[in-house]
This record gives sequence, C-alpha cells and structure tokens, in this order.
Amino acid sequence: MKILHLATGFPLTYPGGITNYVVALADAQLAAGHEVGAVVGPGSRSELLPASLRLHDFESKRIPAFGLGWTQHDPDSDALRKWLAVSDYQLIHVHMVFGLSAEFLEWLPRCGIPYVISLHDYSHICPRIFMVDYQGDTCRSVDLKKCARCVGRLDQVHTLMRVQRRFGIVLPRFPSSMPAARMQTIRRLLSGAALLLPVSERVRAIYSEIVPEGRYRVVHIGNKSAHNRDYSKSASAAIRAVFIGTLDKKKGAFVLEQLVADCKRIDLKFVFHGRADRIWGPRLAALGVEMRGPYMPSDLPQIMRDADIGLVLPTWEDNGPQVVMEFINYGTPVLATRMGGIPDFVRPGTGFLFDPYTESGMASAKDFLSRLTPGRLSGMAAAISPLLSPEEHAAEMDAIYRRVQAAPVEVAA
Repeated sequence: MKILHLATGFPLTYPGGITNYVVALADAQLAAGHEVGAVVGPGSRSELLPASLRLHDFESKRIPAFGLGWTQHDPDSDALRKWLAVSDYQLIHVHMVFGLSAEFLEWLPRCGIPYVISLHDYSHICPRIFMVDYQGDTCRSVDLKKCARCVGRLDQVHTLMRVQRRFGIVLPRFPSSMPAARMQTIRRLLSGAALLLPVSERVRAIYSEIVPEGRYRVVHIGNKSAHNRDYSKSASAAIRAVFIGTLDKKKGAFVLEQLVADCKRIDLKFVFHGRADRIWGPRLAALGVEMRGPYMPSDLPQIMRDADIGLVLPTWEDNGPQVVMEFINYGTPVLATRMGGIPDFVRPGTGFLFDPYTESGMASAKDFLSRLTPGRLSGMAAAISPLLSPEEHAAEMDAIYRRVQAAPVEVAA
C-alpha cells in the first residue's frame, strides 16, 4: 500500500510527541513492505529518518504554521493540492494540518483518496490547540461564543501575537467570526474521514460533541517503553514521588504545590525532572521539591528506577500523556488527575485518580499520599501490565488501513 502521512508544521525530526509517533509508525510500515511518504515542515534531518521514506516539505509563505488566523486561499496549499491530486498515494493519514488553507481542507474530502485522521490533540477544534483559553483557563468543551472572544480579531494578527507571547501582555478582546467559520470547514474535514482515530476516550467524547456523525475508533498509540522488562527500584529510605516533563499551570504546577505544602510526612520525597517555568520552579523549590533539571531520553531508565510513584497532574484535558505510559511500562504506580486520556491507562489498583477542581478531590489525593506505604506500592506495581508497543500499534494500524482500503467512505462532492 502507498501511504502518505500529512503532518505539517514541524520538521519530521522535531523532538515532539506527534513527530516521534509519525517516524516510528512510518518505520514500522516500511519494514512491513509499504511505500510511505510524509508531508512535513521543512528542515528535517534526513540522516535521522528511514532511508526509503519519501519526504515532501511544505511551508506556506502566507499562512504562519502556528498563527491563530484562518486563510481561505493560499498558493502554496493550492500547489500541494495539485501535486497530491496526481500522486500515486492510496491512503492519507492526517496528523497535523498547520499552515494549510481552508480551500485545501475543504478539498480533501472530495479528492478521491480515502483518509483517516489521528486525533492526537485538540488542534482541529481549538486554534490554541490545548483547549486552554487566552487567560490560561481550561475549556472542558467547545463553546463557539467563548471561542469568538478567545481568538479575537487582534489575536489573528501574527505580529501582534508574537509581541504578546514575548512580553506576556493580553490583547484587547474584539470578538471574531473566524472560529465559527473555521469550525464549519473542520466539521466537513472530520465528517469526510473514513475513520477518526482519537487517542483516548475523552478525546473521542470532546470531538463527538462537534462531529457526532463521525466514524470513531479509539486507538491507543504504542510507546517504546513497553519493551522494558526491568521493573526494579533502587533502594531508598523515603518514598519518592516523581514528576517528569514540563511544569507550568496547565500541567498542574499549582496542584503539585498544594500536595507538597500539605504533606507533612518526612519519609516522602518529591522530585522533579524537566523544565519548570520561571514562576513555579522557585516556588516549588522553596517547598523542598528536589529540582533535578532537564533530562535526556537515555536518562529515563534511571529516573524510573528512582521513582516509587509517578505524579501526572494536568489540569487541562491532556489527550493521551506519554509520561503515564512510561510510568506504567516501568512498573510505577501513578497518582494522577482524572483529566483527558489518563483514565484510559491508570486502572483501578494500579494508581489513584482524583478531580483537581474540587475540594473533595484534592483532599482524596492528600489522603492517598498520607496513607501510602511501601507495601501498598508493591501491590499496585504487581497489578500493572505493559501497554502497547509501537510494533503492536503498527499492526493495529495496518488492519485499520486494510479495512479502509476495502470499504472506503464515499463522500458527496
């Protein structure tokens, strides 16, 4: 089969979750005998990619890839459309559509090539991607009236947005009709897909509010940490509660602050590996959190050996956090917020979930930490089963592709 991955915005060798996923999936597909190409942002380092991967760079001169504007027509998108119309690809797998025009996205359902869309995040239905508004507050569903103010007319001027991000200012709110117009195009794009592949049940629920008629199948992506077979922990006199990744508001910095501040146990140590923003880093360090700083992927096995319980505390609808998969695949129980895709992976008996937005939820998390013992941790760790590997996920995707090829959805012109 001749497969094209559409993953615009970033070079394919950018160290991000979606780009890493596309590379791993494409590599497995090439090994299985498929012909595979990818439309990506310019600048990929070809020496880091499979030699037989057909790379097609795309960048619009008119549409900033990560701006908040919405452009109907674009010459570069039109050139991509004309090339794709005469290409020999048999199936398109859509991941990201940054920088593409409305015309291109409206054409895709009519192009005659069946396509599936992986719903990795909320970028299709939220111009700000994370369903976090301009004030940094979480959106639990899509409200177009709120979107009209959140992505106002001034937000769509890319130069102003760059100034805003650099200096942390808030632009005046002038409501815009753009989010509603954008949503009409996106609805057609999603409705025309042979299958929509949300990465978690919560992602499916949110998208289903917008496109209830969509053909959904939840597909949990694979993580190479599933190959780990060493679940041992290093010796420690204290229980080590470990947070890894990025530490900011939406990732739950204030939740972590409350847990640390209210935990009075001297035998419980909080450790952070990663990058913290300029506000939360000093605050948490002052409370006694060990700030270990950034880490490399090669450091992960040792970090996991030194972790007795993992902390995953987002306050946004985190679609399918990889860090949860890594903790589980290293045999580490998880204390996590009941947000986004986390409940798909943290099962009863393997960790503890709580609502960060209620007093009772926060109280339950603090009570869990206060009662935590090495014996209870051992019991939870023993109940953990490895999640999907990239190879198992690729086999599942192969079956999905074959199903789509056998019975493609016919979309009216």
